[in-house]
Amino acid sequence: MKRRTFLFGAAGSAAAATLVACGGNGGASGGAASGAATTAAGGGGKSLDTIRVAHYFNEAHPNHIALTEVFKPAIEEGSNGTIKVQVFPNSQLGDEEAMSNGVRNGTIEMAVPGGLLANADRKIGLVEFPFLFNDYEHGRKALDSEPGEFVKEAFRGLGAEPLGFSLNGMRVVSSNKAITKLDDFKGFRLRMPNVPVYIMTGEALGATVTPMSISEIFTALEQKVIDGQENPYLTVLANKWYEVQSHMIETYHLLSVNFYLFNQELYGGLDSETQKLIADASDKSSRHAWDLSVDLEKTVKGELEGHGMTIIIPDESFKADLNSAMDGVYEKLYADYDWAEEQVKKIKDMA
Repeated sequence: MKRRTFLFGAAGSAAAATLVACGGNGGASGGAASGAATTAAGGGGKSLDTIRVAHYFNEAHPNHIALTEVFKPAIEEGSNGTIKVQVFPNSQLGDEEAMSNGVRNGTIEMAVPGGLLANADRKIGLVEFPFLFNDYEHGRKALDSEPGEFVKEAFRGLGAEPLGFSLNGMRVVSSNKAITKLDDFKGFRLRMPNVPVYIMTGEALGATVTPMSISEIFTALEQKVIDGQENPYLTVLANKWYEVQSHMIETYHLLSVNFYLFNQELYGGLDSETQKLIADASDKSSRHAWDLSVDLEKTVKGELEGHGMTIIIPDESFKADLNSAMDGVYEKLYADYDWAEEQVKKIKDMA
């Protein structure tokens, strides 16, 4: 795709913002739907003329690009223009908690949050257990198989229909000091999302974890309320946290996954043709975002270095200590959740 090629050949953040502003007519069709979509018998007979999609990324992030480049045209072209898609980036419809609950209660048709709903069902947090995946390929393989279906069923139990796994990236730590050994995390005030497995991971590293919304991070770093945060490289660049942080530590401690969620009641009431259109568009869009995120990571690392950040790759001793620090986390997970050990084994066996 022209936009994707250009993005790789220029400065990633600036290019992506320019490309999004230019709009586009690409994307894959998920099938044709004639006339406005209506709910099936028993669904109340309501029509679906607009899908509002909420997410917390900015316009330069692959997740937003995929929604505008793939999902939106697939729905609008596949429905012959009877269904419009409005994409709301930058937490415009509320933070992650608000958009997740909005999908569940039907005030938002669709959202692409992270794993915050693990607070409501711990099974959702499976894919973000610490140091579980060897690489992106391993993660994709697991999500496309039984462990992925296991997580999807948890979402359905909360009133959200899961239509795709998207990628935020392997998570790394940013700071204003060099962190080269496990002891350097002691007393380190680390922002993490308010998700149990994240908090357990941060505390196991020895950090003092401060949960907060992603929209609050820049100000908290600038005012030194926190010492650092952890997110994928792409998120650090897109949010310009390099302006208030000097170092990146490539811990790769968690695979950060996003979920294409649709209001279950609305989706279940749609005719099968429209359901397929939405499901196909979601699958293609989420996979495009995943591939784009993986491809961009090297470019983004170079850009962060260009902004003056120092990237620290843990040596083998540091890596071993990071993994060993998680022993207690897994002991607790296995003790608390009777499904955890079996699912973890299935994932590790896929490596």
